[in-house]
Amino acid sequence: MNLQSLLIDPWPREISAAAEKFHQGHLVEDVRLLYMGSPQSPATSFTSENTEPDDGRLLRPLILPQSHAYRYGIITSATCDVAEAGDHKNPFFQVSPVFDISGNLRPGQEKPLIEGRFGDFVYLSQQPIPDGLWVADLRVSIPIEKGALVGRVPIDAFLTEEDRIAFAARLARRVSRAALSEDLHDLVVSSLNDWIKKKEGDIRNAGSGAFTDVERVALNIIGDRLHPRSVQVVVFEETRLEKEDRAVWREWRHKSRNILKNAHIKLDPCIFRTLAKMPVREYERLVPLSIPALGRTAHW
Repeated sequence: MNLQSLLIDPWPREISAAAEKFHQGHLVEDVRLLYMGSPQSPATSFTSENTEPDDGRLLRPLILPQSHAYRYGIITSATCDVAEAGDHKNPFFQVSPVFDISGNLRPGQEKPLIEGRFGDFVYLSQQPIPDGLWVADLRVSIPIEKGALVGRVPIDAFLTEEDRIAFAARLARRVSRAALSEDLHDLVVSSLNDWIKKKEGDIRNAGSGAFTDVERVALNIIGDRLHPRSVQVVVFEETRLEKEDRAVWREWRHKSRNILKNAHIKLDPCIFRTLAKMPVREYERLVPLSIPALGRTAHW
């Protein structure tokens, strides 16, 4: 059995007409979470409370009740997969839940959320309801039959084309990230973020651009990303860093290289580049990092 065998032939015209009105980033109303649960080893309270363990490892379909429905879902499918031209191959489109996160934020978190520095949540620049702080939750994707679009009106989630493109880029990066060694996560990525948080006060007071003039950070990894032989931090400058500013990054490398050596990973000297001068082929070998402490939009 495959999806092709489920398609209605001929494809209903009213579904095609409805789907042509929608694109990636539009909202649809009244979305309920459904998933396959594991009664033997529940990962959610809903599975635990609504299933009984069975013999074997059988999965159980679960649908949260209407009382737990999301007010909105955001379309994450590519627009050409929603409003297909020619032969129809996709009876479903994908949405991620949209909810008001304002009650779950700690003081100081709203600004970085809006700036795109939360990995799981995307701020909607066109808020569907004035009250609250509405975000798309990218942790889950829900299939919906395209017939659900019939009679619905698209709801914009973003104010500008730039916002829509940024959303598409977030979706793409989220699934394009190759697995990295845990040592790289802990000893490089987390270490860099902690280092910047520790130093940012002194750097700011000194009027240094060591962090504010950095556009993004990436890793150049030699060897398998799960079993790297060496790694190099690539600092992309928005404006050229002074010698003293570059020394801040080299100081982190000096303090960290012995730790990575114990993990059998060589930490090469940091290098400083600009996006304008790096060939695309060379850039595509790199692993862009999310460093929230830099205070920039994350390149997930």
